[in-house]
Amino acid sequence: MRKIVLTATLAVMMFAPTLVFAQWGAGGRRTIKCESENNRYAYCQTYTTGRVELRQQLSKTPCREYETWGSDGDGSGLWVRNGCRAVFAVKERHWDWGGGSGGSDGGDWDGGERTFTCKSKQFGYNHCPVPGGRARRIKLERQLSDASCVRGSSWGEDRHGVWVDHGCEAEFKARR
Repeated sequence: MRKIVLTATLAVMMFAPTLVFAQWGAGGRRTIKCESENNRYAYCQTYTTGRVELRQQLSKTPCREYETWGSDGDGSGLWVRNGCRAVFAVKERHWDWGGGSGGSDGGDWDGGERTFTCKSKQFGYNHCPVPGGRARRIKLERQLSDASCVRGSSWGEDRHGVWVDHGCEAEFKARR
C-alpha cells in the first residue's frame, strides 16, 4: 500500500503544473515567480501588461533573455525553459492599439506599420524578426493555419519579432 501511495504522489509531483506566485510591489510593479522544472518549458501569466525584467535568479542554470526566458511584447506573460527559475518584475503600463494605414511585406514602413507572416516549421518553434527593424507593438492580424494561434501558447512577441509554435501560421502587424 505504501508503494502505491508513494508512486501516486511522485506521479502527481512530476505532472503538476508549475506554480506561479504573483504580487504587487511598489511603483506599480508586479513580481512573478516562474520556474522551468526538469528543464521543461513553462509559461506564466502576469495578469497585467508592462515591461518585464528579471529581478532575482533562483536557479544555478543561467537565465538569459531570449534564450532561457522571454516575455510577450505587452508583458502579459513570460516563459522560461532549460532550468531557468527566477523572480521577474512587470512595470505596469497601459496602451491602446492605434489605427493605421495597413502595411506591406517589405520596403519602407507604411504609416509606421508593417505586416509580415510567420510560420511554425513542422509544428515546431520558429522566431521571425520584424522586417526593417524593431517594433513597439505587434498584434496578430490574420490566422492562416488550421492549427490555432493562441497568444502565450502558440505565439508570442518580443522587441525583435514574433515566435510561433505548434503549427501556428499568421500575418502579424508591427507598429513602430
